[in-house]
Amino acid sequence: MGIDCSSKSIDLVVLDENRNWVDSASFVSKSKDMHKRLVELGKQFWELMLALLNLKCEYFVVIENSIFIQNAKSSIGISQMVGSIKNMLGLLDVECIGVDNKTWKKNIVGSGSANKPKIMEFAKGRFNDNITSQDIADSACIALFGVMRLGESDVRML
Repeated sequence: MGIDCSSKSIDLVVLDENRNWVDSASFVSKSKDMHKRLVELGKQFWELMLALLNLKCEYFVVIENSIFIQNAKSSIGISQMVGSIKNMLGLLDVECIGVDNKTWKKNIVGSGSANKPKIMEFAKGRFNDNITSQDIADSACIALFGVMRLGESDVRML
């Protein structure tokens, strides 16, 4: 599973061990209050994880580490969301690693500085109509990085 967060949304993609698309989900909060957004998004994510774990499947989760945005409030919100998700996964005994955006971009798209159009082009080429937004494209690439991380020794964690 690959997860991409912003201060207003959580997007995730689930791939199987053969790199095939299984499912995706997006959670959005329109609340203007940062704390309320975090709680709303956290509850939605928690409910999905409980449902997925009831399927008795094992999950390996990769989440994009917090990135610095010039807006301090957004940077703090993303950091809090990523931390909350990592804590929830820990409580559920789900293995989770964080990955720097430059690392997954280099390993998956071929350039650590790949821009949004390049990521979208790659993701649509690999996953076709399943890619419905830029955030789902990012999540798919992060999930693909996770599958590669589990199956290949040449994926470098920077």
